Amino acid sequence: MPFRLLLLLILSLPTAFPAEIEFSEPRISYFDGIDVENKCMSRLERRIEGKNGILVSHSHYDIALYNGSRNCFIMLAAPIGYRIRLRIIKFDVNGLMPECEKDTLHVFDHETPIDPNQPHRPTDEAVIPGPLLGQFCGKVTNTSELVVSRLNAMTLWWHTDPDLPKQHGGVGFKILWSAFRKEMSAPCAPGHEFACGNKECIPASLACNSYGDCSDDSDLQPVRQLQNKCELAVCLCLLCICICFCAPRHAAAAQQPKFQHEQDSRKEYTPATEETSSSSRDGNKYCPPPRQPQPPTFYPPSPPMRG
Repeated sequence: MPFRLLLLLILSLPTAFPAEIEFSEPRISYFDGIDVENKCMSRLERRIEGKNGILVSHSHYDIALYNGSRNCFIMLAAPIGYRIRLRIIKFDVNGLMPECEKDTLHVFDHETPIDPNQPHRPTDEAVIPGPLLGQFCGKVTNTSELVVSRLNAMTLWWHTDPDLPKQHGGVGFKILWSAFRKEMSAPCAPGHEFACGNKECIPASLACNSYGDCSDDSDLQPVRQLQNKCELAVCLCLLCICICFCAPRHAAAAQQPKFQHEQDSRKEYTPATEETSSSSRDGNKYCPPPRQPQPPTFYPPSPPMRG
């Protein structure tokens, strides 16, 4: 019965989360992917809308080196009113800062807001990138803040050397992008936004993942996560662990009577004695004597006679 109660509790737990809060890990997108959605686009044809995500140089990151002769664009669009921050998770490509003559990631700002709810029109003048925020190559270890947009949009351009050999020293990169805003314009909205420790606001759905979307990583502090009702996600995780642990034990307990019956049937038989015979005459069940083994019905052949 406790096993069934746990299962019902897990199934009903998602209804306890506020409808406006979605707890999920950042979505992963690739500049140079193997599927249609992550195909390398050489023009401003690809736009990613959302509140955060992870950008990876190529699909086989950590398995194979990135490809040469690539020219890939991605535009990021956060909800209007937010800005976009880039943070390095890993960055190791060929080249030396600040020249970055070959394999380079360029980041451009936008001078007009981009409405993520409107269809993306690559030929519209409003989507044309603005000033360059920075260009990056080599090994970058900055983990707090790489660049920040002025408005809610940003364009990234990743290009590699067309003469790049198959065996080169570049690994690729993984970058976290997050929507945020300064608290100076308005206080963080309770239930909809998470208040960082440095007077920044991020969408509440970003506060319970495993990445620091606040520049000061205050969204990874347990106390602040509890204030954002992240304990519900923790409870769900603990219940899942419990259900995985209890399920095998519950199944084993269900099989126990069957195993016990088989063990009882294999117990050594005790021949009947005068005491047991007399007890059988008193009304108890009488157990017949064990069956005696029978002699073999054939004998092995005799060894051949020597001549």
